[in-house]
Amino acid sequence: MKNDRVLEVKNLRTSFFTHVGEVKAIRGVSFHLDKGEAVGLVGESGSGKSVTSMSIMRLLQYPGKIVDGEITFKGKDIVNLSEKEMQSIRGNEMAMIFQDPMTSLNPVYTVGDQIMEAIRKHQGLNKKEARKKAIEMLKLVGIPSPQKRVDNYPHEFSGGMRQRAMIAMALSCEPNLLIADEPTTALDVTIQAQILELMKDLKEKINTSIILITHDLGVVADVCSRIIVMYGGLIMEEGTTEQIFYNPKHPYTMGLLKSIPRLDLGENQRLVPIEGTPPDLLKPPKGCPFAARCPYAMKVCQEMLPPYFETEENHRSMCWLLHKDAPQVDVDTGVKRGRV
Repeated sequence: MKNDRVLEVKNLRTSFFTHVGEVKAIRGVSFHLDKGEAVGLVGESGSGKSVTSMSIMRLLQYPGKIVDGEITFKGKDIVNLSEKEMQSIRGNEMAMIFQDPMTSLNPVYTVGDQIMEAIRKHQGLNKKEARKKAIEMLKLVGIPSPQKRVDNYPHEFSGGMRQRAMIAMALSCEPNLLIADEPTTALDVTIQAQILELMKDLKEKINTSIILITHDLGVVADVCSRIIVMYGGLIMEEGTTEQIFYNPKHPYTMGLLKSIPRLDLGENQRLVPIEGTPPDLLKPPKGCPFAARCPYAMKVCQEMLPPYFETEENHRSMCWLLHKDAPQVDVDTGVKRGRV
């Protein structure tokens, strides 16, 4: 519903102006996020996930620049806001958990001081009140003995605890939007599961909207209600988690799903990698960016960028195979049938 919309991105284009030319990292991305909703942004490295999140947070560094499009947060277009105006929103109403907790925390300040800084800046609490809130946040994210741990330095925390501290910092001002960029990448599988369970719990408790960025489809399955699949700076497919997992329409999504390890595979069955490499975004292909790696590519795929085809409610895919005149493909055998 429009009234519950926290974020709306329309035709976002972000480029990096390097000495060798313009790298068109995001080439017209549109999606939305509603209140209390968790959306997964997935795709392999270089597909544009992190650049999308950095554009939303307005944290792009030179030579990166938003070239075109709108980013509407709580009804306000934030693309043209000044840095001072963004500072009042960033860390307060929208927050981000970065990929590497080892480098995201300052080693010379205690964990508590770093959480308290955001609380005092945005919520106007005094030092005593901010410390109390920091302890509450550490407790909320499941850090044992928070009264003692609040005075520890980052090197005294394990990797999983540092990531929890980063989540506590991001949530300390109870933001409307939380962007988590590969929040479990550097962690072992048991800690990964705990962090994902924690994010689910926090979404329920404080009704924060979440964008979960990952290259691993398995990570988003349990947390997100919708999945956006990115490739070559574009959204290839978007749908509910059930639609993406059980009825994928884009060959790239199918390829990602086939490359996930599964318990029900026989011991002699091998994972199927996606052959080839991602497109060069200095010279993006004029057709579908996945065409060079797609086993079902047709001539039109090389020559013309496909539009989005709505296959069912809330499910869209950028693929010429969905055109009424395209051949039908059996995704299990790869056999084309019908018109070519």
